[in-house]
Amino acid sequence: MSPHVARIVAASALVLAGSCGVVLALAAGTPGKHPAPRRAAARAVDARDLGHCRLRAVHPADNDIRLDVPAPKDARPVPLPPPVARAILDRATSVARSWFSEEEWRAARRRCGDIFAPILQIDGPDGLALYVAPRDFGFGGSVDHLLMFDPRSGAVTPSPPLIYTKWSMESGPSDPLIKAPVVRFQAGEGGRRPLIVVEERTHNGNVYDAAVDRYFEIGANMALTQVLAVEARAIILGDRDEYTERKATFLTPESVRIDVSSRSPRHLGARGSVTLERPGPGAPFHVARRMPADGRSGQGLITYCDTARSDDEFLKVGCDFYY
Repeated sequence: MSPHVARIVAASALVLAGSCGVVLALAAGTPGKHPAPRRAAARAVDARDLGHCRLRAVHPADNDIRLDVPAPKDARPVPLPPPVARAILDRATSVARSWFSEEEWRAARRRCGDIFAPILQIDGPDGLALYVAPRDFGFGGSVDHLLMFDPRSGAVTPSPPLIYTKWSMESGPSDPLIKAPVVRFQAGEGGRRPLIVVEERTHNGNVYDAAVDRYFEIGANMALTQVLAVEARAIILGDRDEYTERKATFLTPESVRIDVSSRSPRHLGARGSVTLERPGPGAPFHVARRMPADGRSGQGLITYCDTARSDDEFLKVGCDFYY
């Protein structure tokens, strides 16, 4: 996870109150004998343990998520499988213990409802279900964790990846960069594992705004492994006329072509195509060949994200400049 997220979260006061007094069990002395040794003090409950929180799930009518609101108004209540609930609470507890001391966690006296919005259940392929777990942090930093669930085996995503939703919340439903459906599934074909594609809204001041499609392979144990990020739509320099689109097409399970087009009055936008390759399933894609149009340099064909260390790094993780 980006250190920017950790700084946001560490600065936030979105924590859960709760404490438990220490109880000492003392054995009474027996006349004529030495007093019984004192028992060790019972350990206090860790206030960062969120296992007691009660979660609820809803299913959106359009089988999609909204990045600008925690839960659509037309969503209907659905059962939340216990393995999914445990995975969500265990993940939240692990993050809380990593990012906060107990003193910091107790200080703000927040309730479970302040941390967890309703869990969104999305019907996936082959009887699988995707659960999207929103969590809200202080100063507007909000994320959605993604968990796949197989009701036949009870398997749940072991290390849920996250989608950063702060900029979607701020942009609102009229955001021109986000286009439904936000969550898409691609069936496994030709030896390729099935995929989840989730749009993430990214932002960097007045320089860069984009919708990034993040591709996750669904493993047999429901693990979600990110193998590709595509900057599907982008605006640079805060100018909506400087607009670029990228379309990804799988040529084989191990090769992808990205076609790039731009509307760019100032001739800043990239145009052309890029071929990506990878060694096998579960591995991230990398740039194999750049084919810029009109004799251009090829710069910007993959991304305009200026915080990515390289194009290959962007393809692996996306634009994870979270603040």
